[in-house]
Amino acid sequence: MLAQRLRTLREHAGKPYEQMSGEYSVATLARADRGDTLPRWQTVVAYATACYATDADLDELQQLWREARHAKARAQQRADRPARFVAPADITTREELYSSLRYLHLASGGPSVRELCRQSRDRTLPPLSRTTAHRLLTGQQPLALGSMMAFLARCLPAADGGVHQGHGADAWEAAWECVHRQPGSAGPSTPQPAVSSPRPDTARLRMPVGGRTTVAALRALGDSSVRQGAAVPRETVPVRRARALSRPHPLPGPLSDLKSLLYEVYLAAGTPTLDRISTLIVEDDQLPGAPSRDTVRRGLSSDDLITQADFEAIASVLARLAAWDRPNLLTRVRDLWVAAVLHTPPGRPVSQWDPHDLQVHRLAAPGGPQPLLTPYVTRQLDAQLAQHLQRAATGHSEVVFLVGSTATGKTRACWEAVRTHLPDWTIWHPWPSAESADELIEQMLRLSARTVIWLDEAQRVFSSPDGERVLAVLRTVLSAPERGPLLVLGTLWPQYAEQFTALPSPSRPDPSPHARALLQQAALCAVPDHFTRQEQIIAQNLGDARLAGTARLDDTRVLPMLTGGPQLISRYLTAPPAAQALIRAAVDARRIGARHALPESTLLAAAVDYMDPHDWASLPDDWGPIAFSYVTTPVTGGFALLRRNRRPVVDSGESTYALSDHVAHILIDQPDKPAGSLWKALSDNPTVIDRETLLAAARDYGCLSAVLRINKPTAPDDSPVIAGARLLRAEGRTAEALQWYEQAAHAGELLALSEAAAMLSAEDRIDEALDWYERAARAGHAQALHQAAADLAAHGRIDQALQWYQRAAAHP
Repeated sequence: MLAQRLRTLREHAGKPYEQMSGEYSVATLARADRGDTLPRWQTVVAYATACYATDADLDELQQLWREARHAKARAQQRADRPARFVAPADITTREELYSSLRYLHLASGGPSVRELCRQSRDRTLPPLSRTTAHRLLTGQQPLALGSMMAFLARCLPAADGGVHQGHGADAWEAAWECVHRQPGSAGPSTPQPAVSSPRPDTARLRMPVGGRTTVAALRALGDSSVRQGAAVPRETVPVRRARALSRPHPLPGPLSDLKSLLYEVYLAAGTPTLDRISTLIVEDDQLPGAPSRDTVRRGLSSDDLITQADFEAIASVLARLAAWDRPNLLTRVRDLWVAAVLHTPPGRPVSQWDPHDLQVHRLAAPGGPQPLLTPYVTRQLDAQLAQHLQRAATGHSEVVFLVGSTATGKTRACWEAVRTHLPDWTIWHPWPSAESADELIEQMLRLSARTVIWLDEAQRVFSSPDGERVLAVLRTVLSAPERGPLLVLGTLWPQYAEQFTALPSPSRPDPSPHARALLQQAALCAVPDHFTRQEQIIAQNLGDARLAGTARLDDTRVLPMLTGGPQLISRYLTAPPAAQALIRAAVDARRIGARHALPESTLLAAAVDYMDPHDWASLPDDWGPIAFSYVTTPVTGGFALLRRNRRPVVDSGESTYALSDHVAHILIDQPDKPAGSLWKALSDNPTVIDRETLLAAARDYGCLSAVLRINKPTAPDDSPVIAGARLLRAEGRTAEALQWYEQAAHAGELLALSEAAAMLSAEDRIDEALDWYERAARAGHAQALHQAAADLAAHGRIDQALQWYQRAAAHP
C-alpha cells in the first residue's frame, strides 16, 4: 500500500525520477515505490516532498509506513529465529526468556538498536546502551536484570497494543531469577553471589497498565549492579517438567507426511527436550547436519521446511532414542523431503493465466483470428467488487459471486479485478484441472493461502451429483484459519441464484444445504446487462473499433452484443440455404427502407429468389418452420438472427420478425441488388413499407419498371408513380419529378404528360411545356390541346394560343 501510494503521488505530479533526485539517488527513489524493501522514513519524506505532497498526504504516508514496518517486524517471527511469547510466570528456561523478549521487540514494531536505545524527551526511560541491546536481542550472555527491565520499559507499552503490561515487574524479575539460578545456567560471566545489601521492596514496583506509570516504575530498576547479584532461595524456584512440543499442522502433502513421521518418532523417543536433542546432535560427528536448538524446534513443531541434512540429523538422534530402524527411517525422510521440495500446490500465478482459459468470452468468430480483449469499460460493479478483493488482500477469506445473465461481462469483471487487486495471488480453476469429484476434493485440500478459487458458472458444481460433497469440503477449507486467506470468486445466472438461496420446504429434505450456506455467507453482486449512456460514450472513445461500433447501436446491451455479435455472423454464414435466404431478404428489406417487423408470409415470399433453383427444388414441404427455427435460435448473449415479436399482425394473426441490429449493421452495405421476389412481397403488403419509399428505392436500384408492372394502376389517379412525382413537385424538386413523370409515361399513363407540362408552364418554362403537351396530344389526349392553348394565352402568346385552339377544335 505504501509503494502504491507513492507511485500515485508521482503519477499525479508527472515527475520523472531524475527531477526528484536531490539528496537521494534515482535508484533509491525507484526502490521506494517498487515495494521490494521498506524504505527509511526520511526517504519517504523526500520522495513525497518532491511530488508536492500535502501535510495530509504525509500523515497518511506515515501511517502506511508504520503499518508496513510493523508487518515486516511481525514477519520476522517466521524467519530463521522465530519468537513466541511466554508469560513470565511460565518461563523456566533461558530460551523461553529470550524468545519472549524477542517477541516483545517484534510486536512493538521491531525498532532498530539505535531507536531502541534512544532516550525519551522527558528523560524518564532507564538507560540502555546499544551494546547491551544488541547482546540482549541476539541472546548473548550474560543478561543483567536492570538491562532487561530497561528493555521492557521501551517495548511493553507498544507490543500488541500494550496487552502484555498486565505482567508486573515482580513477575519478570522472578522469571529472570528463576532462569539464572538454575543449575548450569551460568554463562561465561556468571553473576557473583548475592551481596549483603538488602533486597529492595518490589511491591512498589508493580507495573500497572499505562505507559507513563510503567516507565516510572521500571526506571527504579535501573541499578543493575544490585539486581545482578540478587539471590533467590533454592527452594523457592519452581521445578517444572519440560513441556512436549506441539504437533505441526502443515497443509496435506509430502511436507505434512514428513512432519507427521518425525513427530511420531519424537513421541516414541519420550518427547526429549530440545536441549537434549541438540546436545546429542553436537556429540555425534557422523551426522550430515548440525541444526541449532531453534532449528530442531522448527523441524519438529513448525510448518517450516528445513534442510535435508538437518532433518536427517534430527531423525537419526530420535531413532536412536526410540530404538527405531535408523536406515529405514532416513530413507523415508529423504524421499519425503525431496517430494516436499518438488511439491507445488494447485493453481498458477495470476500472471501465467490467459483470460480465455478462465472462460472470458472470445470476440472472434470460430475459426477466425483470436484478437486481444477490448479495452475494459469500468462500471459501478467494479468498485463494489474491489472492496471485497482488498479485504481478501488484507488477510480475510472472502466469498463473492457475480449474478447476471449470460455474456454480461461477469467473468471479464472478475478477471480485471483479480489482475488489478491481487496480482501476486494464485488462481485455481477446478474445471480443467480435475476430472472427478474425488480429484477435485484432493486438490482443494492442498490449496495454499492467497489462492483465488475460480468458480465461473458455479451452477455447474451446484447442480452436479457430487456438488454437495464438493461444497462441504470447500466450506471446511474456508473455515480453517491456517489455510487463509482464500477468495472464492464465481459467477451465477439469476435463476440459479434464486434457486439456491430460496428456503427449502419444511416438509421435504433440503437438497442443497451446502450450496445455500455458501451463498448465504457470500457477497452477491448484481451485474447489469445494459450500459448507461455515460458508459456508452466511454466505450465509443476508447479507440477500439469493435467496442465503439457496438456502443453506437441503439441496443444498449453492449457487452452481450459484443460477445454474441460475431457468433451471429458465423451462424448466418454457416446457415442452410433456406435460413440464409430469409436473412438476406430481411437485410435487403431493411436496406430498402422497411423499418417495421416483417410478417412471416412476407419473409417466406421474399426469400424465394434468394435461393439457388436447385436448392429451392430440393426443399421439403415444411422448409419454412425449419428455417424460422434456425434463425430464431439464440446464441451467446440471448441474441438471434431474427427476433420474433410478441404481438402478431392484427388482421391475420401471423407472427412478425425483426432483424438483429448487429446483423443489419454488418450486412446492410452489401452491393447486391434486391431480388425480384422481395419487391413483389413488399408490394403485396403495404403495411410494411409505404409506396413512395418503395418506388424511390426501386428507381435507385433500377427496378422501377418491374415494380410498376407489379403495381399497375386501375385509374390514372391511382398511379403511385404520379403520386411520387406530385410529391417531388410539391417539394420543388422539378428535375426529379420530370423523371418520375417520364417513367409513368413509358408505362402508358397519359396523365403524366399533361401534369408534367402544367408543372413546367407554372414555372414559366412554356416552351418545354409545349413539348410535353405535344406528346400528350399525339398519344390521343385531346384535353392536352386545350390546356396548352390556355397556358399560351396566360403567357400573352395569343397567336400561338389560337393555333392550339384550332387544333383542339379539329380533334375528333
